[in-house]
Amino acid sequence: MKVVILLKSLFVLLFILMFSVSLFAFSITKNTNVVIKENATEAEKYAAEEFIKYIEKITGNKLNITTTETPKSVYISALGDETGDDGVNINFKDNNLYIQGNSPRGTIYSVYEFLVKYLGVEFYTKDIEKIPSKKAIVLSNNINYSYTPSFMSREAYYRGNNAYPEFALKHKLNGNHNYISEEMGGHIELINWCHSSMVYLPPEKYMNEHPEFYSLVTGRRVPIQLCWTNKEMQKELAKRVIEILDSYNNPKIIDVSQMDNTTECECENCRAAKEKYASPAGALVEMINYVAGEVKKKYPNVYVETLAYQHTLPAPKGITCADNVIIRVCDIENNFCEPIAEKSAFGPYTPVNGRNWGYIDTQTINKVFADNLEAWANICKSLYVWDYTVNFSNCHIVHPNLHILKPNLQYFRDHNVIAMFEQGDYYNEGSTFNELKNFLISKLLWNPDEDVDKLKEDFCKNVYGKGYKEILKIIDIYTNAVYHKGLYYPTYVYDMEWMTEDDYVKSVKLFQEALKKTEKDEQANTKINNIYISFLYGWYVMNDEKFDRVLMECKLPWNDKEEFSEYFEKYIIAHGNGYISEGKPIDFVAAAYELKKSDKTPQFIIDNNIKDEDWFEIDSLDFGLHAIGVQREEKDASFGTVTDLYPTQTEWSMQRSVSGNIVNFKKAGKTSLDVYVECKTVNKHNDIGDIATLGVWDYNTNSNRFKNNIAAKDLNDNSFNIIYLGNFEFGDCKDGTFYMCGVNNPDCAEAITIDRVICVLK
Repeated sequence: MKVVILLKSLFVLLFILMFSVSLFAFSITKNTNVVIKENATEAEKYAAEEFIKYIEKITGNKLNITTTETPKSVYISALGDETGDDGVNINFKDNNLYIQGNSPRGTIYSVYEFLVKYLGVEFYTKDIEKIPSKKAIVLSNNINYSYTPSFMSREAYYRGNNAYPEFALKHKLNGNHNYISEEMGGHIELINWCHSSMVYLPPEKYMNEHPEFYSLVTGRRVPIQLCWTNKEMQKELAKRVIEILDSYNNPKIIDVSQMDNTTECECENCRAAKEKYASPAGALVEMINYVAGEVKKKYPNVYVETLAYQHTLPAPKGITCADNVIIRVCDIENNFCEPIAEKSAFGPYTPVNGRNWGYIDTQTINKVFADNLEAWANICKSLYVWDYTVNFSNCHIVHPNLHILKPNLQYFRDHNVIAMFEQGDYYNEGSTFNELKNFLISKLLWNPDEDVDKLKEDFCKNVYGKGYKEILKIIDIYTNAVYHKGLYYPTYVYDMEWMTEDDYVKSVKLFQEALKKTEKDEQANTKINNIYISFLYGWYVMNDEKFDRVLMECKLPWNDKEEFSEYFEKYIIAHGNGYISEGKPIDFVAAAYELKKSDKTPQFIIDNNIKDEDWFEIDSLDFGLHAIGVQREEKDASFGTVTDLYPTQTEWSMQRSVSGNIVNFKKAGKTSLDVYVECKTVNKHNDIGDIATLGVWDYNTNSNRFKNNIAAKDLNDNSFNIIYLGNFEFGDCKDGTFYMCGVNNPDCAEAITIDRVICVLK
């Protein structure tokens, strides 16, 4: 009898549990309808279609879409209009599942959030997704989830996002370069992007009648920056900004920012503003506040954005930004192996072999940046950060910064930052952990509190297959090599001297083990090999002794650097990773620049019977102006144009690659160049010292291959003189770039005018 009673009790309990599950559960079956509004936007329709597509991938069931309200259905719609934010909402009500966004774009995000958070879907790369297989989807109907991201604009500047907008959308990225169509929710365009001053007031239109609109430098007006304190310039600038806004439908942010140089206007008003506000940025804020005020009269919901960049990074004192102003703070000088919030607490720092900014203190740089960001946060309600997650010098040199991604984004979120631009490697598909870094950054831009270790392991398991443990160990090795090791690690690094030989050898062997484990998994094997081949570029640039050690201990299949170089170039191009640095394809050596000759053959060429094929000229405009200077027409010049450089400007003002040319010269049996420059002075004061420098920089060795100064005594204001600067021997130079700049001797002359550089092959 007791047994019978016990069985009956168990049956009743089981019945109650089954009833409870059915009462508090929601099932998505083949009969479940997806309901959208009759007047649904294209973005809402896209959200519903994506939901149906992935449910079919998971269960095999294709759901129906309808505009008729039905019970026990999935309702997909926006709660607000297109001006709403990107917030997501997932909840149950009246036995229906509601997947809704605060805007049409947010509705698409809500669908992806539901798929990832509740169904286990994940989007790792453009070609790898995790789609669980389920016969039935049963959900607890007490789900009540909502989330609004801290960052209004989120952009991870990687090729996986920019070239594939569908993938960017799945990671809820909406930045300027994501190019997501309106039908897919659109994106937030930053009109005119950056360094835009001359877009509004182009010198060719305004300079003749209004030279006062432009900066005063060494006594004359030059169109290199605007004179920010000039009231008439401000009025015309605001007028032009509004005219451009008039051409846009529903604009959100417009950039009005300084040009890409550190020039400061030296007029009386600008100097007074700098003193008043204790920063060059004071006059900039005055100007941007005026423009923002005019914009607000017609476009009350539009932000006007400007840069706090290099010399304008220090926040001004005694002034605040208008409510519709965004300050975009740039951290290009930072130490990228230490979190910003630590404020350079683990120094003193030793710079690695890279470009170190001459105007910063590497020992305290993150503290300086943090102090300035916090100062900007005190005077501006809305900040934008331009952050750097890439090695600009070489995309195939590991940039060991995975450990700082989360703390930095949390720090930005906590200091009034509403928009993020994470500059990564836009050019390559999958070199040097690009895909993993892109995945982590994208996740953290949406939610900076994500568990990075969990995300990293999940990614590696699903992308690198059986080789994932070895890849995680490699990441640990290179992270431990820089984190709290007293290194200053910038965005321009030329080699991997920061990693010990033992750690490098260990890493190569781990790569080889990972490749062996994935021999039967073509996709994982290729993904690992793409990173491995890039990683070996660090071996390629080692000195010969280290190179030979790695070659022998790791049993690499190449015998020398030339053999590896040839393989490396062909491999990375074939796998979509063919860029060596920003804008420079690895096969750039095959694309030599045209060697020009003007109709003004130098007399010494004629006198010495130098063959036509043994000399060439570089027009001053071919150099490309990268910093302060003026490029203009001059009828007496060899090519009809000249460039004025200023003795105070010691950063490279002009640059022109001759890498491809050098390769061809070598093939023709040439070994060097005699280098001449044709130039004159502007308002020469005296013959004391030098006025400018011409050199050739080799990016592979991070060194000058040739450098010589131009003496003031050899020049005059009245006529061009040809100055011999010496012989540049090619040697093993592969990436040679001519450059010119001043030498910080403002007393000798106002400027030097460059006509051309003349080169004679030897």
